[in-house]
Amino acid sequence: MQRFPVWQLTSVLFLLMTLSGCDKENPASSSPDPEAAFNWSGDVIAPATIIFENISTNADQFYWNFGDGTTSAEKSPQHFYLEPISCTVILKATQSSTGESHLVGQTLTIEGSPPEVDFKWSGETVSPTVIQFSNLSTNADAFLWEFGDGDTSNSLNPIHVFEKGGDYQVKLTGTNSITHRSRSLVRTISVAWGDPVADFDWSGETIINSTITLNDLSINANQTSWKVANSWMDTDMKVQLTYDRPGNYPISLAVRNSWTAKSDTITKILAITPPNVSLVRFKVIELPFTDQMGNPWDLGNGPDVWLVLFDPSGDFHFITNTVKADILPEQIPLDWGDIPGFNFPFENWSKQYYIEILEMDLFGSNTRLIGRIFFGINSLKLEQGYNDEYIVEEGGSKIEFGFEWR
Repeated sequence: MQRFPVWQLTSVLFLLMTLSGCDKENPASSSPDPEAAFNWSGDVIAPATIIFENISTNADQFYWNFGDGTTSAEKSPQHFYLEPISCTVILKATQSSTGESHLVGQTLTIEGSPPEVDFKWSGETVSPTVIQFSNLSTNADAFLWEFGDGDTSNSLNPIHVFEKGGDYQVKLTGTNSITHRSRSLVRTISVAWGDPVADFDWSGETIINSTITLNDLSINANQTSWKVANSWMDTDMKVQLTYDRPGNYPISLAVRNSWTAKSDTITKILAITPPNVSLVRFKVIELPFTDQMGNPWDLGNGPDVWLVLFDPSGDFHFITNTVKADILPEQIPLDWGDIPGFNFPFENWSKQYYIEILEMDLFGSNTRLIGRIFFGINSLKLEQGYNDEYIVEEGGSKIEFGFEWR
């Protein structure tokens, strides 16, 4: 058995212990890796200042990317976002002694400021009423008005008619098209009922065997009664009538407001005529003894009166003879009576025709205009009912027209 001196054993043991201790102190094998982490706080409504809290470990260098094109090397920076944005904020944490790094990212959304919605209105509060709305909203570029009666508008400052009384919940919604944020405001407009006013008209040809529809134009009423052929009927529906004989038929409409207990009634004459009508005679009832320039005639040598009929396009259709020469005021009226062989049919009752009253010499070579009278079949029926004679006056002249219906 070989023996070693004591000093040799001691030297070997010291060498092993030294080598072992150096291995444990090697930084490359003992330093932990960096771990990036952060929190943030602040109001997320632009413009917004966000505070970033760096809670990374095992790192001494930092790099921030705020997602809007800007960066920072601070440990725990603050960042200002002027506009709304949705982005990813990235933090890179590095251990400088080892060169090791770690990245972490979080999504951050900065919203735009919501619209501030406000409005006012002006107008009478008795129905029917026209209300002018004024939009006072800010930070909004699109609007929806809901008036509480089923109608809506996208106008900035709309005008709306409330036909009936009631409490209307008017709602304005403002939207910012960039941020897509909206807000709404509701205000109540109380409209009192006005007094009911009865009115109506009709549509359809007012000739025999034609269907005529009565149209209720009343306001401030919710109950309706019609009187046709001496009989009342309560209905809110459209009333349709057909007549097989010509004549002037009275029609009455009674309306009532059940909330105010007030009512109103109106009566109109519906003139039903045969399908064809012709002009057959004239009578000049009044005549100015001056022309349209104001020039008088010598009363001892008055005008020779002629009548000329023109259609709406200005084309003349006939000219009468004078009934006597040198007309004096005491010789008025001038009656042409039933003109033999004369019969002018009207094909378009809605158009306006006109008669010119002329002073013409014996040979028809010189004329002066005394007066001009406009008339239409439908307007005559509406104003005076269904008749065989109609009196029309204009500018100091008055003529009685004779018609033949068939």
